[in-house]
Amino acid sequence: RNIVVAGECGVGKSSLINLVIGSDSATTANNVCGVTIETTCYDWEINHAQTFRLWDTPGLAEGSSGSVSPKRAQDALRSLLMELNKGNGVHLLIICMRGTPRVIKGMKQTYDTILSIRDKVSPEIRVVAVVTELERYSTDTDTVASMEEWWKRNSEGLSQYNMTFSGHACITTLSD
Repeated sequence: RNIVVAGECGVGKSSLINLVIGSDSATTANNVCGVTIETTCYDWEINHAQTFRLWDTPGLAEGSSGSVSPKRAQDALRSLLMELNKGNGVHLLIICMRGTPRVIKGMKQTYDTILSIRDKVSPEIRVVAVVTELERYSTDTDTVASMEEWWKRNSEGLSQYNMTFSGHACITTLSD
């Protein structure tokens, strides 16, 4: 099963993959330039029964001074989806978004870019949202409930921007 992780530069796509697979296999950094400069695959096996392939993609919207130009990042995502669609298919497309205090125009632009690429390749691919960096806004002792609160507070903003998802997760990618 193929799971593709896409989103803007620096939103935690590689950190999310590391969290899921339980290792530090994907390179991460705490700077403004992206570290994923080409599509990378990470295998994830559950209980020796199911294997998933998580695909890390270059960050979108990095700008002209970044490691990967916006056009090259979009082309990499398009090529990956097309290649996977010829084979086993894409079983899930995760749009990784940074949890800002409210939904912003940049999120909508990234969402539209990713969906435009998806729709040209295979519109039936399910899309879910993963909202990262929510530990910044957690003031509650129940951090998980506090992070989920982001989705509740911002669902109207997502709707106003016509951003719809098959599911979502509000998380922190910080390790213990």
